[in-house]
Amino acid sequence: MARMLKNTTQIKDLGTKIQQDNIPKMIKLDKLLEHEDNEYLFGENDEDTIKNLAEGIKKDGFNGAILVWDMKNGTYMIFSGHRRKRAMEYLGRDAISCFVYKYPESETERRRLLLGANIYTRGSIDAAIRHIYIARQINYLRETLKMEGFTGNYKKRLAEEFGTSESKIQRYESLLNCSERLLKAEDEGIIPMAQASSMSVLSLADQDRILDAVIKLNSSGALSRQEIQNLINMVKLDHISPEDTEAFIEEYRRQVKSTKAADLVNDIMGKVSAGGSDTTVQQEEGEIEKRTKRTIYEGMIDELLKIENRLKKRPLKDKDQVRELKARLEAVLQLLD
Repeated sequence: MARMLKNTTQIKDLGTKIQQDNIPKMIKLDKLLEHEDNEYLFGENDEDTIKNLAEGIKKDGFNGAILVWDMKNGTYMIFSGHRRKRAMEYLGRDAISCFVYKYPESETERRRLLLGANIYTRGSIDAAIRHIYIARQINYLRETLKMEGFTGNYKKRLAEEFGTSESKIQRYESLLNCSERLLKAEDEGIIPMAQASSMSVLSLADQDRILDAVIKLNSSGALSRQEIQNLINMVKLDHISPEDTEAFIEEYRRQVKSTKAADLVNDIMGKVSAGGSDTTVQQEEGEIEKRTKRTIYEGMIDELLKIENRLKKRPLKDKDQVRELKARLEAVLQLLD
């Protein structure tokens, strides 16, 4: 029987340090028990995954062995190899090669071994099928550290244990506060992970309402990360309720148009500072004033573009005219606020 580690080892190193100094043992599949935390931490063993793994085993054979604890009652508990065991069942086999270990007396050691052995076989913490599984693994170790009596900086310790950054730890853990719909959208690439993390501080209802708005807006062209973040900020910073999806989207569109208009005004203000043109201030004022009463409509943006193009060809030369036009443009900005 192979020896287990006697002292706690960091998760990122634990898998490589499990001693496999005995030969594998063939054990009947009906004698193997699956760990109750496995699917929660590493994902459900869905039929397609098991079928694909089984086909690989059928084609290339089964190499290596799964890791089990001897329960001393004729049964063995798997702590790494659940999918391979199910693939062998799918193929109709009745036994599988196992490395057998003594059942650890310490619950914290068992929890560490479950994490370490499975993460090691996948290569790294980032190799999980879904980001929510990584979040659960981190939280599982956080609970383990508490059981061990750890009292230091948890985020720093977790980053060290998993061999990653503190910012990643924080981002992954935030997913634990996301709705199931939001997690599914993050899996499917509808919501980037950074934006899902940003939404995690909102109520579950608001998360789903923002998602409704994103999906509807995506129907006319995929939103960028920044555009999605702008929607989130409307709720987080501007405290605009997303309860009425249509009204929420309309307010978002209004803000987008106002921002475009404001950008154009600022651009024009920059250009008039360069000087040059016999265009009168009164003419420019008239063009702007026609549109400032309807700032949310595209007409104002079109008019500002015309003014901008006109100034490119014939810049204002008179300093007083420049000063007066800038004052008018600043008034437009105030209307856009």
